[in-house]
Amino acid sequence: MNKVHLGFGFHVNLYHSYRGDTPDEAGFGGDIRVIRKIIEVLNEYNEKGIQVKGTWDIENAFSLEKILPQYAPDIIEGIKKRVKEWEDEVILMSYNNGLLSAMEDGEFEKSITWAISNERGSGLKDVFGTFSPVIRPQEVMFTPSHVKLYKKLGIEAVILYYSAVNFDAFRTFIPLLPEKYAYNPMWYDYKGEKIVIIPAINHGDLFEFGSLRELVKRLHNKQLKGEIDRDVFVFINMDADSEFWYEYKLPSLLKKLPLVNGIEGLIEEVKDLEFVVFDTPYNYLKTHSPEYVLNFYQDTADGSFDGYSSWAEKTINHLAWTRLEKARLMSDTFKTLLLNFDNDLKEEVENTLKEVLEKRVRLLSTTHFGLSAPLLNKIRENKVLEISEDILKDLKKIEAIVTSFIVDKGEIKENIVPVYVIDKGKPYISFNLTLKDGFLKDHGSLAIYDDEGGILESGVIEEERFESGYVKKLRVFVKLPETQKGASYPLKKLFIHFNADYKHEIKEVGLYVNEEKLVGEGFEIRVRNKKIREVFYNGEKFGEDDFIRSYIAYKYKGEIKEYEFNPESIDILKPFGSNLIAGYRIKGSINLPTQIEGGFYTQDIFIVKGIPALMMRFDIKYPYTPENSEIYNEIAVLQRFYDENWIEVAPSQIKPFLEGEIKVVKHNYQNDLMKYSIEDFERADKRNVELDSLNNHITNGFVGVEGNGKGVIISANRFTLSSLAFSPLRVKKKGSYKVVYLNPFGTYWGKQKFHPTYGNGNGYRLTLKTAAHIKSLAPSYNGVREKYVLGIFPYLGEIDEKMYQNIKAFSDSGYVMISDNEYACLDFEDNVNIVKTVLDKDENKTKVKKKLTTQDVPLMLLLKVLMRGLYSKVRY
Repeated sequence: MNKVHLGFGFHVNLYHSYRGDTPDEAGFGGDIRVIRKIIEVLNEYNEKGIQVKGTWDIENAFSLEKILPQYAPDIIEGIKKRVKEWEDEVILMSYNNGLLSAMEDGEFEKSITWAISNERGSGLKDVFGTFSPVIRPQEVMFTPSHVKLYKKLGIEAVILYYSAVNFDAFRTFIPLLPEKYAYNPMWYDYKGEKIVIIPAINHGDLFEFGSLRELVKRLHNKQLKGEIDRDVFVFINMDADSEFWYEYKLPSLLKKLPLVNGIEGLIEEVKDLEFVVFDTPYNYLKTHSPEYVLNFYQDTADGSFDGYSSWAEKTINHLAWTRLEKARLMSDTFKTLLLNFDNDLKEEVENTLKEVLEKRVRLLSTTHFGLSAPLLNKIRENKVLEISEDILKDLKKIEAIVTSFIVDKGEIKENIVPVYVIDKGKPYISFNLTLKDGFLKDHGSLAIYDDEGGILESGVIEEERFESGYVKKLRVFVKLPETQKGASYPLKKLFIHFNADYKHEIKEVGLYVNEEKLVGEGFEIRVRNKKIREVFYNGEKFGEDDFIRSYIAYKYKGEIKEYEFNPESIDILKPFGSNLIAGYRIKGSINLPTQIEGGFYTQDIFIVKGIPALMMRFDIKYPYTPENSEIYNEIAVLQRFYDENWIEVAPSQIKPFLEGEIKVVKHNYQNDLMKYSIEDFERADKRNVELDSLNNHITNGFVGVEGNGKGVIISANRFTLSSLAFSPLRVKKKGSYKVVYLNPFGTYWGKQKFHPTYGNGNGYRLTLKTAAHIKSLAPSYNGVREKYVLGIFPYLGEIDEKMYQNIKAFSDSGYVMISDNEYACLDFEDNVNIVKTVLDKDENKTKVKKKLTTQDVPLMLLLKVLMRGLYSKVRY
């Protein structure tokens, strides 16, 4: 007789984005309380002869290494005993509860191998003496390229949510699976490499059926009828701090309902069923080979909108990720140069780079980026800033060592500064310069030479001036000279000559700009009333009058309205001297009805000779509005105030003119270029024909969309401002086709995706009303100032190698080496300035009354859930 195997998975991570680092309910006290109860209940049932088992995926760096040994060593001992005596299973999460899907290979490998064993003795093998080669990645983050990496490290299976509620991995990517596959291991195939996916559900799924008992009996009845011709494995996996495992505080009458009495209640529901086998994932896999082959190309995560919104779209995410990207780009430069070092400095640099990698791995904790909404807990945000600042300090120490070794200070002459670049075949580079006050009045007199004295094609745009009127910051684009064949040394030397004698206007540079038109590098941009009206590339139309739109959606007097950025002036940027750049500078204001301070922005739209991109630079200071709301409930204690009337932020929304089936072009940190179709979501559930927010794409530097043989890539300069998934999308239906909007460095809000279900939909609706992470992230932009640079790369057909290298040159530029001089230095300043909140300034403010998440559940929905629970209890 076919059986229903049942597993309970406890996701242990005591380091939270919602709460702080204290051993009480405002920190990790709730975790300790719940986990102790889980162990206690499991032990009691085992001693009664009930063979219930637990599966523990445990993060190492914060929980096993620090918090549990200090505050609850009994938990470690309790799990050890259960593994040894009752066949509990310990599986991997990652050493740092990390953002695995957005890691480079070195970071990824450390996160997995250190989770198994490390020199601090906190690996699963170190602590428990054993582990199963199965991973439940933190926040079920997965990117297709990782199949190969996991297999290389000996991992046989990955656990991902296949859930009917908005805390899911891949349910909305594919048509609803037959239940015999949905509750069984399956193969995931990517480029001929296979790994096992073990689907999991969470407590929201159980409310879809009314009770656990109803779910397992439903499956067994299908087995008896032959509709399911094999065993099934129901694996319930949830955070180990969830009150679902403990028990909900309810009136005694309601305590008789299913699903409210914690792990004890779940066991009681099914302990008498002879067809139920308590099991663990790897133990089940040993005797149940996968049958179904699964394919999808989206990147998975279980945040808001079932994607990367929660982890990538807050302004603190932008700040922290950009610091990480700087560390990556700088580390790569230093590692390349180390190959040519042959002295005592090499060991010192290598050791410091090793320390930097360890700190990068710690910074890459998901807790440092989400799941908390609309802001991180105050203590956690401070920790993020502390770790990321420490990394950059270490790198600047290395920079001083390396620069002293490679720089010839004799080459610094009057008005001339040498710049050292790692040449990896890039067609061009870009970087920021910060100048000394009183030095440069006119950046049009700047020229850049190669090592042999030849002038290089370059474009320079002024970003900021001192109060004295002198230039303070410049952004420089330089077309690099071709590397000679056979050259082995990767360092290339350029010379910036300030106040060079190039005062005449260059006529024939292939760039043209006036009040109505910008032309160059295949583009024709038509402008009217300080806005782009049409965009053409190589004769093909790519955009209309809404190609670029900037707005904030804000709720005022009960109505949500979109407040557009207001352009007030436009200046023409013409080629001059050796400055081969043409475009516009638009300045304006940003206003909201309740603002304490108004906002402003500068938008540069320009083309640089030799680079096939329409470039945009933004400097945005958002308005500041009163912050009077605070979150304080059984899940979240953010310790800060915010303005909940911020709904959406779209500082540079891009709407390309595309037709046909639209695909998203994405690029992860294995430099793997892949696509997924927007139609996937409608095929999975016809209600998802339109999507208010879509972010299932890691953006290592760029992301794009294409349809009917043409596409547009949006690239962000990683050294200036970056995010692991910097551009959510919006999908709207217009007649017979779909329109896609890209929102770089913004955040959308609206309806969550619909989820196909085998149940009644109660769990889905209940999750929408109670989940702490389903909130708009727009309040994090309140009063913030951000600066970023985008490159828009249209194309016809496919992305070829030449175009790929041009896009990568734009995204990966930024770090060059400049020795100490009296003229200029590299700009290392953060391009995100976050406003201190009211709570930071007034620590003595009385805490608001705790509000339970269930208080927002409509009465009719609550009655439906209760009636279904009663029905399930009576029937099953």
